[in-house]
Amino acid sequence: MAAREVAEGKAEANLGQNLFKKRIPRPGMGKSSGFRTIVAFKSNNSSKIFFLYGFAKNDRSNISHIELDGLALVARAYLGATEKVLASLLGNGELIEIEENTDERHT
Repeated sequence: MAAREVAEGKAEANLGQNLFKKRIPRPGMGKSSGFRTIVAFKSNNSSKIFFLYGFAKNDRSNISHIELDGLALVARAYLGATEKVLASLLGNGELIEIEENTDERHT
């Protein structure tokens, strides 16, 4: 559901360089006390959203500019990768594919 919301333009912040901040609710609580994720997304390829980093709101308030620059490099590599490269990364466990759960009871 979070990935779908990012694809629909419902991210909490556009951080530039194809990076977006998306809040994820903690089970039994709301988004404000939940998790923050940084995802890589390019609107011309909405079938691929890469979750790059996540943290609990109570652990830290945000990421540094240095971390943001590093995540932008990773985003550029993943978003620019060919299908062959992505398949190789998936095959050796460097990437994990998460498919959308269409059963709304589990969201």
